[in-house]
Amino acid sequence: MSSVQKLALGGMFTALSAMLLLAAGIIPAGSYAVPLAAGAVLMVLSWCAGSGCAAAAYAAVSLIGLLFCADKEAAMCFIFLFGYYPLVKKPLDSIKSRILSYFMKLAVFNAAAAGVFFVLKLVFLIPDNAFDIFGISLPLVTLMSFNIFFLIYDTALGVFERRYKGKVYKLVTKIWR
Repeated sequence: MSSVQKLALGGMFTALSAMLLLAAGIIPAGSYAVPLAAGAVLMVLSWCAGSGCAAAAYAAVSLIGLLFCADKEAAMCFIFLFGYYPLVKKPLDSIKSRILSYFMKLAVFNAAAAGVFFVLKLVFLIPDNAFDIFGISLPLVTLMSFNIFFLIYDTALGVFERRYKGKVYKLVTKIWR
C-alpha cells in the first residue's frame, strides 16, 4: 500500500473513530461503550496501514475528543484506557506464554487505571476518606471488577480480530491495492 493510500485510509478511520467518540453524548451508556468501539476502529487501521498510522490517528482522535466531545468521560476513557490498548494488544499477544501475556495485559491496564485514578484525585482534590464505605475501599473493588471486564474486552477484541481478518480484511486489501 502506498503512502498516499495509507494517508487516505488513516484519515477515513480517524474520522470514523472521532465520529463515534463525538456520538458518545447522545448514545445511552456511551461513556464506556463508545470508546471501546472507537479503539477497535484504530485496531483495524493498524492492520491495514500499520501501527505508525494508527498511533497518529489515536493522537488525532484524542485531541478531537478533548476539544469537541460533549461527554468528557468518554474522551478520557478513550485517551487513557481503550484508545491505545488495541494498538498494544498485538505485541502483547505475541508473547509465547499465555500466562505472561495476560499478566502483561493486566499490568498495562491496571497501570493506566491507577494513573487515571490518581490524576483525577489530584485534579479534583478528593479526600482519601471519600473512597471508603464501611471500611471497604471502593476504588479497589471497582478496579477488581474492571479487571474482569477488561479480560472480557480483550477476549472480544480477539474474536473480532479473527472474524475481521477471516472475512473482511481480504476484501479491504483487494480494494486498496
